[in-house]
Amino acid sequence: MTERNLSYFADDGNYGTAHGLVVMETTHWDATDWDIIDDTSDENRPLVARLITESYEEDANEEVLRAEFAKYDVDLSQYENKVPLKKLSEG
Repeated sequence: MTERNLSYFADDGNYGTAHGLVVMETTHWDATDWDIIDDTSDENRPLVARLITESYEEDANEEVLRAEFAKYDVDLSQYENKVPLKKLSEG
């Protein structure tokens, strides 16, 4: 099977390889979500972004999400004193 080449093209004129590129809807993200992303290592950032997005889903399981965040060295307790994660505090 031939490996596919993926590229991205942005409206600001940038373009390049799309290897490892992840696009997430962040409409409902809050400042705490962005703090988590800023504090996450580069290599874990796409996976943590996915977890943040999944945490907004109606059927999100807080216990499972906390365990998944922990796998990527994200300790959610340090963010809960700031602005509680909406999706985790609704449970």
